[in-house]
Amino acid sequence: QNEIVLINDAHIEFQKEIKGNKKLERVDVLGTVLAIEIKQQDTSYFNNLKFKIYNYFLERNILLRPLGNVIYIFPPYIIEKEELTSIYSAIRGFINELD
Repeated sequence: QNEIVLINDAHIEFQKEIKGNKKLERVDVLGTVLAIEIKQQDTSYFNNLKFKIYNYFLERNILLRPLGNVIYIFPPYIIEKEELTSIYSAIRGFINELD
């Protein structure tokens, strides 16, 4: 139970930080799930941005499975706060590199 609260609280804090970013369509948190939709003309699951997202994070040893232009984070309950912080940092970097 405490792990769920820790992840949810961390997601909500990160959501508050990035929610107003003009490169993002929306940022949603539901329990331990964080979804970040990047603004794109094509919003289908087949959007090629998924390959850029996947490779960017894989190069940083983070395995994410984007659906089109949406980054989803489903951390395991055993994740440490420092690991979440590292993922959020990588997301900031990715957003900053977007055109």
